[in-house]
Amino acid sequence: MPGGSNPETIDYVSLTQESPPPFAPPLVLDGFDVDGSPEHGGFVYLEVRGPDRVGFLGTLLRIVSERGLVPREMWVATRYGEACDRFLLAATDGASPTDEQRQALEAALDAHRPRREPLSA
Repeated sequence: MPGGSNPETIDYVSLTQESPPPFAPPLVLDGFDVDGSPEHGGFVYLEVRGPDRVGFLGTLLRIVSERGLVPREMWVATRYGEACDRFLLAATDGASPTDEQRQALEAALDAHRPRREPLSA
């Protein structure tokens, strides 16, 4: 985009190590999908959607790395203030992620989804 940062100059590894700025609002996810199917070559496919904010990508990369996962591929997009980022994830040793890593990732991401009050009868 005109006036935006060149994605080739961003240090994505540093985003997993630095805390988000203190003024950054918390990460909120409208939804996410995690798929560990064989179509992805044994890697985990992750798609997340939520309101974009300062530190959105860095927070996601930190959540991923804390579960022993690293992106092999990333597609990062923001449209009309909504982030829709997709990742193909491997274990840090390059192997396929375990079921435990996938489940831990799902649990960590679920913690960032808004909770809805149950409907009263």
